Amino acid sequence: MNTKLIRILCCIIAALPLYGCAYGGGGQTSEPERVEIAGNASGTAAPIFTAAPDAATAAEAWVLFINAKKGDAALVAIDSKFYLIDTGREENADELISILRQYGVSELEGIFLTHSHKDHTGGLKAIANTFKINNAYRSDIGEKDDEGVLKLDKKLAKLGLAQSVLSAGAELRLGNGASLEVLAPISFNADDDNDNSLVMMLKVNGQSVLFTGDMQFSEEQTLLDSGAQLKADVLKVGNHGNPDATLDTFASSVAPKAAIISTNRLFDDDSANERVIAALPDSEIFITENDAWGVMARLDSDADGGISITYAAPNIEERAAYMRDNYYTALINRKNLISPDYVPNNLVKAADMGLENVKLKKDSIKGDKEAMLALKAMLKAAQKDGVYGFYLVSAYRDYAEQQALWDKKVAKDQNYGKDVDKPIVTAYPGASEHQTGLAFDIAAVDATALSQGFADTEQGKWLYAHCSEYGFILRYPKGKEQETVIVFEPWHFRYVGRELARYLTEHDMTLEKYYQTFYKNEG
Repeated sequence: MNTKLIRILCCIIAALPLYGCAYGGGGQTSEPERVEIAGNASGTAAPIFTAAPDAATAAEAWVLFINAKKGDAALVAIDSKFYLIDTGREENADELISILRQYGVSELEGIFLTHSHKDHTGGLKAIANTFKINNAYRSDIGEKDDEGVLKLDKKLAKLGLAQSVLSAGAELRLGNGASLEVLAPISFNADDDNDNSLVMMLKVNGQSVLFTGDMQFSEEQTLLDSGAQLKADVLKVGNHGNPDATLDTFASSVAPKAAIISTNRLFDDDSANERVIAALPDSEIFITENDAWGVMARLDSDADGGISITYAAPNIEERAAYMRDNYYTALINRKNLISPDYVPNNLVKAADMGLENVKLKKDSIKGDKEAMLALKAMLKAAQKDGVYGFYLVSAYRDYAEQQALWDKKVAKDQNYGKDVDKPIVTAYPGASEHQTGLAFDIAAVDATALSQGFADTEQGKWLYAHCSEYGFILRYPKGKEQETVIVFEPWHFRYVGRELARYLTEHDMTLEKYYQTFYKNEG
């Protein structure tokens, strides 16, 4: 692995080919047309449930409901053509792009934006700068800016993307009998752009998928009152499965065989709400956070039956190359150094995050936003378990600060760190995980010094037992010093995401060992 982490921390999968640059059509808008489109999907998966198609046609079709974390995005494939519905959040755009590449996307026939909120449109610019986009679709109804211009119109025009404006009742023909029917919005909601969401029904091979954006009670009731035919085999649950969406009457009208909830409950604990799930008693429930890539729905017409739904990603061993070049799972040590000028672009102040059950050593402490949100969820869970009194000593630390700490050690002992195989406590400049903003040093309010005695405290024991549930690992565990070349540090917790955290914990494996196992000479 490159000794400078710039390659890794740009969050672009270096092992995969790069496609294209920015494309656009001058920002023109036009009335919706019937579009003839065709496509080709690949691969099959054992179905979790199947339903026989109403009619057999030639189309190969699937929908990937992408794990967009707090955002929303779905990739639709009809034969060899790809369409993207929403683009997730800006901070997760690189991960979204890498997932699209995993599925062979180099060009998007169309991109649909359901409404203006950033968790659905934030990744648009990065997507447009990476893939050719032949057309962008938006509703004719939506939130406007202070100048009276529709926010989506302005966003698309700024990127030079050709636009098509959709109204309820419009239908796009996608080739081979596949179609996308626009059901809503029917009327403007001035209170919340969620209730101006573009709602569409995909029909292919006798199967149907209802895409709802962030539609809530108000728009659902409008749809019900309109008499629209809502029955669908698969429902993309509105507004991330929050309790202000999915009326019982709406759920029963759709009566889906499967319901997909796009969320990450670490960051939105109201999502995948119990009331919403209870409203769908006859549906298989799938939540995108449960898989690194998301949920795959195949809408086939073969003899095995029409719909198969599985979690999408291969196992973690098969995705080793992807894991290696992911920002959150990157290996940082003396063999894999961070560039001195590297500064994460997603830092937030701990004092601004509403953290509970923790005292901050300094109000200036910063960390990666996703990792900080996971820390918040973890400390809140500890509180529910009756474990209190955590003390956050440090998180992000820049290169210069790490250099100063190193120099102090060397001033006391000129041989400090010269033996690269001897475990030490202060990391070499460029080898500190703190420079990524993903590492947190945690102690207890009644024992604020970082010491190995933290392992025997109530707080330390709880963190060690539960940290992997929230995407953290105890980075430098006891008995693994020769692998990490860092002494036992029961206070140092590193965010790597829940999937890898659980894998490492279950296999009693350090990050070094993981890299040595799957990347041979790296680690």
